[in-house]
Amino acid sequence: SWMRLRPTEVHKTYSVPHYGAFKATEWEGIGAAYILPAGATDVVEKLRQHGIAVERLTRAAKLKAQRFKIEGIESAERIYQGHINTSLKGAWGDSEEEVAEGSFVVRTAQPLGTLAAYMLEPRSDDGLVAWNYLDRYLTRQWGGGFGDYPVLRTLETGPLPTEMLPD
Repeated sequence: SWMRLRPTEVHKTYSVPHYGAFKATEWEGIGAAYILPAGATDVVEKLRQHGIAVERLTRAAKLKAQRFKIEGIESAERIYQGHINTSLKGAWGDSEEEVAEGSFVVRTAQPLGTLAAYMLEPRSDDGLVAWNYLDRYLTRQWGGGFGDYPVLRTLETGPLPTEMLPD
């Protein structure tokens, strides 16, 4: 029961707002790489659909990283394009991390590195958090509270034992 529109001979002028200029209200640096858990294959697939190169750790590695501490989760009041968009509140904090073999590495020193950061940053307004790709990681199943944001951010990657995922 879609309404069918038909052209008429009547012309009418409409005024609409133009949103052509945006100003940043916040700024966030990006990492040299982002590390995803080995089980996040659906997230990796979405990154690869966008043309982003992804590597896999061939053995465990210890590295200095940043972990995002979730302090709040907000969900949109209405469904938008089949999703209830999610946004996170919190901050990055420095940590030493033991990263498991099989984890995924997404470096930002690649042609689509800025896009990768935009998709993986937890507070991005149009990233993978907003579009519910990481929802299963955000809350604890038992005991309540917030889970850890599953993506680590590294400022220096150095030589990591990785291999490129095949096409």
